[in-house]
Amino acid sequence: MRLRKFLIFVGMIISVMGLSACRNEKRADEGELAKSVYEREVNKVDTLYLKRTVFSKQLVSNGRLRARTKGVLGFKTAGTVVELPVKNGSYIQKGEVIARINSEEALLSLAQAQVRYQRAMIERQDVLLNQGYQLGDSTDIPESVMRMAAIRSGFAGAESDLRMAQIAWENCTLIAPFSGKVANLSTQLYEQGGSNFCTLIDDRSFEVDFSILETEMAFISSNMTLELSPLHKSSERFRGRVTEVNPVVDQFGQIKITGEVLGNRELMDGMNVKIYLESGVSGELVVPKTAVVIRDNFPVLFRYVHGKAEWVYIDIVMTNSEHYAVTGNRDKQAELLEGDCIIVGGNVNLAHGTEVIINN
Repeated sequence: MRLRKFLIFVGMIISVMGLSACRNEKRADEGELAKSVYEREVNKVDTLYLKRTVFSKQLVSNGRLRARTKGVLGFKTAGTVVELPVKNGSYIQKGEVIARINSEEALLSLAQAQVRYQRAMIERQDVLLNQGYQLGDSTDIPESVMRMAAIRSGFAGAESDLRMAQIAWENCTLIAPFSGKVANLSTQLYEQGGSNFCTLIDDRSFEVDFSILETEMAFISSNMTLELSPLHKSSERFRGRVTEVNPVVDQFGQIKITGEVLGNRELMDGMNVKIYLESGVSGELVVPKTAVVIRDNFPVLFRYVHGKAEWVYIDIVMTNSEHYAVTGNRDKQAELLEGDCIIVGGNVNLAHGTEVIINN
């Protein structure tokens, strides 16, 4: 009786284990099926049809911005700064005051010069009277007599001294010669003002200097359009034009080019920028850079043919920041035709003959 119960118990255990194994095998089969479905879903791709179009041939260079109007301003006489209404970055109109230095001595010298000038005028009149002339009739006085009277009376020297005193007094005030922004100002109020007081920058327009190789000379022409972007904000593009082509090749085989661009709050004097020059080349097969991958150390495109990816060896004819102009690789006798369906996305892990599905 006990033996019978024991055999029944062992049979039940074996049945349970068999059922569990079947369930595990079923789950494994379902997992493999799900995995295969998942793998097929991974191979979804984006495509485009090749067509001949205009390729934007692009030349990229590095440049440096320079304000078209810029000047270093300073005082011609020494003195203590007593008025400073601006700071670095201040925008100031032409004719407005940038700073003043103490002008008491200059004002006193001007007053003394005015007194000497008035005294000399009286003495000049006395000399003319002695010669029989009236100053009110100066148009009738010969030039030689007027010159002699000015020298004898000291009028000529007094007039010159007065003008010098006026200039010295005017130089105590630093006036903006053009509208612009104040920069490189380091002097504080009540410090000594010097000859290198500040820089005034008109940032309404900039020039940009850059160089190209002499082999690229045919690509450049005066007045052609250029675009530039600052290094701190490479997504921004500002349009300008080429203004000068220096007709000299330097010792490094480069030619200096100058362009101009309108000012913008993103641009500053001395800023380093990227320069982009473009010209159109018609009749090229153009693909985005994402379409090209490397296989067997050669650039290839994947062509969509009847649900499969077939790679084609290519030659890259031209390149710009976003696209390639391509042809079939001549050495491998590969061929690209207008109208071919090219895979441009989802191609990183593809192999020749991989089954693919086009994204809707």
